[in-house]
Amino acid sequence: WGSLFNNAPNAFGIGNTVVNWVATDQSGNTNSCNQTVTTIDNQNPVAICPNTAPTVTLDNAGNGTLNANALAGGNSTDNCSRIETSPLTNFTCAHIGVQTVVLTATDGSGNAHTTLCSVNVVPPSCASEQTRTWMGSTSTAWNNPCNWSPICVPQTLTPVIVSNAGL
Repeated sequence: WGSLFNNAPNAFGIGNTVVNWVATDQSGNTNSCNQTVTTIDNQNPVAICPNTAPTVTLDNAGNGTLNANALAGGNSTDNCSRIETSPLTNFTCAHIGVQTVVLTATDGSGNAHTTLCSVNVVPPSCASEQTRTWMGSTSTAWNNPCNWSPICVPQTLTPVIVSNAGL
């Protein structure tokens, strides 16, 4: 009987790996050859949103920003490697509520997968005793924080100023 040996690794990385094979017969005669093993990653990663949706609180001017990669929480999976990215996203009063932002997972081979993740956009908190000025028109909702300056819905006993400028 003879023997057969090789220098193959336990796991092959992406790309080409040369494996050297050496065969020896029972008389001690040997022969060797090289084999090139090519490993290709063609499997997409799976983009997975964070367990808890991030919250963006608008400022007193009605603007807020979700920082770039804020959704990249490491939940995405891949058979090799992955990089998660999400864009810098700006929000305004028109976005109060649950919004969606794209999360992209890309692996080292350029395979990609996207998913939509939820982002909570909320108005700023404000002191109840602070005077509010109505900025909306007669057809806009009183309970929309963006119709008030500073941005916040007045609570009971909050001083308000209503001019006829928007009415």
